Amino acid sequence: MRGPSYTSTLLQFNTTTTPFNNVGFRRVVAGLVNNKALVETILLGNGTPGTAGFVHPDSPFFSKAAPTYPKMTVAQANRTLETLGFKLNRAGVRTGRDGKPLNLTFLVASNNPQRIRAAEIIASQLRPAGIQLTIKSLDPTTVQQSLWPDFDVAKGRNFDMAMWGWSAPVQSQLNLAGLFHSNPVIGTLNVGGYRNKTVDTLTTRMLTTVDAGARETLAARVQEIVAKDLPFLTLWYPDTVYAFDANAYDGWKFQKGQGIINKRSFLK
Repeated sequence: MRGPSYTSTLLQFNTTTTPFNNVGFRRVVAGLVNNKALVETILLGNGTPGTAGFVHPDSPFFSKAAPTYPKMTVAQANRTLETLGFKLNRAGVRTGRDGKPLNLTFLVASNNPQRIRAAEIIASQLRPAGIQLTIKSLDPTTVQQSLWPDFDVAKGRNFDMAMWGWSAPVQSQLNLAGLFHSNPVIGTLNVGGYRNKTVDTLTTRMLTTVDAGARETLAARVQEIVAKDLPFLTLWYPDTVYAFDANAYDGWKFQKGQGIINKRSFLK
């Protein structure tokens, strides 16, 4: 049995530090990263490119109104970066407003070859525009502690950008408050330090709204804002494939986003 998985792979930004505290810079990165090519190369086509609003296209809460990543040519990216004040030095590397080269470290877990290869491809997609990345492949615990020390976003963060991701329940439970709320008590998954007062208000309302239609409206609005702010890029959601022996048991039911290991597979 095969179907979509709600697990996600992200290009996570630290939105509290230069240059990723500049939404224009984040949009340029989003414009240069070709996540469709990543799905074809890394997953051999067995996945779905990420949406700008994080929510999976197969989710009942996915909003078609949310904008997509505004793709850019290198020439367009260069013009935008110059306008934003990120100049090219003689070495062809972007500099900040202080004139110093942007020294951007890109963290990735050493036990995940898919993410390591994706990091390499992303670095090559950004380099023509003068955005130079230093990829650091570290043990998973070190990466986690840099983004999410002791699993507590209140303890801050120590990274520029990283390959990251969340398990299926974040999507299936539509935990947008956990992902995007700026209060660390609520936004327990907000590892990039994203802040938007409107998103805070909308996601707080989602926590207490039980009407499905109203909840869908709130989720759509959050997706529209996040797709413009881009606190991270959702790169892809993998397909999930299960093989089973029908002679042993053939009652499996595929739950969209979760797979066959669910209670419907075991209840008449």
